[in-house]
Amino acid sequence: MSLTAFRLQLAEAIKTRDRLQDLLNQEGHDSQTLSDMEDRLASFERTVQSLADPDRLKRLQAKQGKLNRHKAWRKRRRQKMQQEQEEKQRKEEEEEKRKAEKARRALAIHLRSGSHKEEDEEKAKVSKAEKEALYLRTRIRDLSRWVQRLTLLRDLRRKRLSAQGHFFPEQDNEFFEKIKAWHAQEEKEEAKRQLEGAKEGWSTTKEEDEAEWFIHPDDHWLTRPLDKRAYRRWTAGNLECLRKNRQAWDQYLVDQDEQAEEIGPESKVPPRWVDPSPPANWIWASYLQE
Repeated sequence: MSLTAFRLQLAEAIKTRDRLQDLLNQEGHDSQTLSDMEDRLASFERTVQSLADPDRLKRLQAKQGKLNRHKAWRKRRRQKMQQEQEEKQRKEEEEEKRKAEKARRALAIHLRSGSHKEEDEEKAKVSKAEKEALYLRTRIRDLSRWVQRLTLLRDLRRKRLSAQGHFFPEQDNEFFEKIKAWHAQEEKEEAKRQLEGAKEGWSTTKEEDEAEWFIHPDDHWLTRPLDKRAYRRWTAGNLECLRKNRQAWDQYLVDQDEQAEEIGPESKVPPRWVDPSPPANWIWASYLQE
């Protein structure tokens, strides 16, 4: 039996005892009350007998001792874990302090040695800059001498070639400017000739286009308003559909000077305007307008 069940039975026994005590304190007991008291008393006696069993009490006492020992062990374990955590945190803090102290000492040593190193580097830079400046001055002086000698040699060679009739544009500026102006003038004239040729070709093409297009005086499609429904309908199709429709209507076009016999008797479309036939009945005649 578990300790929880034992506690429940003990609580029930205490509750039954309290009820019996209340019933005994009341006055004027009837038969029903006495019968109820007897039943509860019998139940209380059974409960007390089951709870008063020595073996059962020993087992419950052993379980309670085990629970107490486990509770004490858990308490000791929590304390031990807390001590270990505190010890670990203390060691980590000491390690961080030791590392910080070591880094501080290393930084101080580096700064002390770095100051001397920077001084040595500055001296080396100054010495290197002085050497480079001396080398550049010497190099410039040597190159200047070479330039002077080469210029003198070039002047002597040009003087000899000029005597032989050679031309140097950078020296004879007047002649060079004349050649440049003549070349620019030729380019302008060539561009002008090309523009005039393009204008003549455009005017010729425009005249040919105007000669090809002819609008009959009876055609009033230019002055009539746009048929929006037909326009929307035909623009909904693609280019291939419009092309086929145009070719289908081309068979009904007849030239004004073309003779009827050239068209052939098999054609059902007359080459001229014809008068419409009279209406078939009075219904169609009602739609005629004067």
